[in-house]
Amino acid sequence: MTKTVLLWAIIVMVVSTSFAQEVENKKLSISYSKTTSLIFPFSIASVDRGSQDVLAQKARGVENVLQVKAGRKQFPETNLTVITADGVLHQFTVTYSDTPSEQAITIATNTGSQSLILVKDAVNERDIKADSQLALKQYVTGQIDQYNKYQMSFSLQEIFIHGNTLYYRIQIRNKSSISYDIKSLKFLIRDRKKVKRTSSQETEITPLFIGNESDRVQAYASTTLIYAVKKFTIPDGKRLLINLFEENGGRHLTLKVDNKDILKAKMLPVSKHLLTINLNQKL
Repeated sequence: MTKTVLLWAIIVMVVSTSFAQEVENKKLSISYSKTTSLIFPFSIASVDRGSQDVLAQKARGVENVLQVKAGRKQFPETNLTVITADGVLHQFTVTYSDTPSEQAITIATNTGSQSLILVKDAVNERDIKADSQLALKQYVTGQIDQYNKYQMSFSLQEIFIHGNTLYYRIQIRNKSSISYDIKSLKFLIRDRKKVKRTSSQETEITPLFIGNESDRVQAYASTTLIYAVKKFTIPDGKRLLINLFEENGGRHLTLKVDNKDILKAKMLPVSKHLLTINLNQKL
């Protein structure tokens, strides 16, 4: 069997399995005077209420918690559908109760009884998390840039790419007896040279996911982080700066990355996590 035929067989099997799965209908009781919080494993992409009798909103400041309550008492049975950023559909049968048994419900991560929604151009957090772990385990032989100061070593070890996502593997090594508290780590695209009397323009790149995230590097220790960002290249006359800032300290460190470094990004090997297929894309 050729590789092409085998790939098509895998695609057909995954698609068939995904659509053959029956969506599990979870039971949800809500009250008029109490709020129930649904805590999902990934951020919420969309919410559909079967009736206006169900009030639903994302909790302020977080992306994976949905707050639900009744718009009126004793409403007839209805439903609630939530799609999360990992591409999974969650279906609830909603009924009224003056005293619901649970007011904080954690939704399990197991997708065995859930349907995978195949959305065009969707950023799948589950896949990015799995790829970040894969990038963390890769063997690296060199480094793209390194900054040594204040008995600290800050280095960009490698850039990986999978699909539309770049994975920056960054190591922070503390060679001092004082722990390093991380205030922030920022990706900025900035002009290479600042012309006198002209303001320098910069663009901040927001990460999609941070793998192995840590807020402290202990004394005489190191940590390796994976920053997953949407793929990009750098215009002429600009460069990428990766700035590391210390909380309540002055040990600020900077890495400089050129466009040629990004263009040399290494392909990640295919990971063993669940395949997601874009049905809207021409095969």
